[in-house]
Amino acid sequence: MEVLALYIDENILALLYGIGCAACGFYIHKNYFSKSRDEIVSDTIEYLCEQGFVKHNWDENGEIVLHPYKK
Repeated sequence: MEVLALYIDENILALLYGIGCAACGFYIHKNYFSKSRDEIVSDTIEYLCEQGFVKHNWDENGEIVLHPYKK
């Protein structure tokens, strides 16, 4: 009895693998690196404030107010 054999041309198989890899890369990029520039800047400023690198206080709206450095 002959084993079920499915023949796919190796060029077509390489094309399908390439399309699959490109799709996976696109969705990984879309999910992991989808933060907007405003979110990144906001997270950075909050981190610097929490670690004590910049002088700041919180206003009544819960927003960060940065104080300028004076010599």
